[in-house]
Amino acid sequence: MADEWHKAGLAQREQVIFKDLVSVIGDVLAEALKQRDERISALEARLAQLEGAKAAALADAFQGPWLQGKAYARGALTQRNRRVWLALVSTTEQPGASSDWREFPLGPERAA
Repeated sequence: MADEWHKAGLAQREQVIFKDLVSVIGDVLAEALKQRDERISALEARLAQLEGAKAAALADAFQGPWLQGKAYARGALTQRNRRVWLALVSTTEQPGASSDWREFPLGPERAA
């Protein structure tokens, strides 16, 4: 390699500077890639956590048959008169008799 550098007109001092520069650039790139990989790993772990929480939240949303006086949180699902209702806000109101609820369609005949 020294012969090629000499042919390219690089003096010994320039060769040493070039080697040092390449080494420093390599170290900087290696550190940057390491940090990037750590951030990606952290984001992947967070995404998995959020996806798991989303699935758990949906599974926990159904509260069974509607009960008078029970407090329902926003996002809760309940059943009343053979229909499923989604709470749009936290409420104790009766589904179907309040704008606090929206009927949750179960099939094509209800999706109108």
